[in-house]
Amino acid sequence: MFDRIREMVGTEDNTKSYEINPQEVISAFERFLEREGVAVNQEKSDVMDEFVEIVNRYDNIGSELQQAQENIGDENGISLLDQMDNDQFDRWQKNHEHTIEEVESLNEDIIELLNKIDVDESRLDESGPFSEVTEFIQRVSDAHLVFSDTSNT
Repeated sequence: MFDRIREMVGTEDNTKSYEINPQEVISAFERFLEREGVAVNQEKSDVMDEFVEIVNRYDNIGSELQQAQENIGDENGISLLDQMDNDQFDRWQKNHEHTIEEVESLNEDIIELLNKIDVDESRLDESGPFSEVTEFIQRVSDAHLVFSDTSNT
């Protein structure tokens, strides 16, 4: 499933927004789980509850991430050049350690959650709920790539 998501995301435009409509994302995921060819390795209600928690946690920091993008980057996001030797970005990371920790945790949690879902890729319709869920997963992944503190690596 990860390969399919990466493939789809690679074709999207570069405009990034970190803010979401939680109810739309949750509804799309619920519809996605009901699709033929999608199997959950535990109770669907438990997976839904986990996803709702992830979405709500992300929603709590989405505006912070969006504001950082607007202040540090541009309409296309925060580039690698915006991150390197940039005092403003370094200060943001230092002042938002909790947000960075949450982004890292959300990324791990979404990966764990996706591992509980089996998808028959031949039955997927790349529009509708799958693309909406993919868009959310991409936002979490982008936030992790852009905002995670990589100074220790």
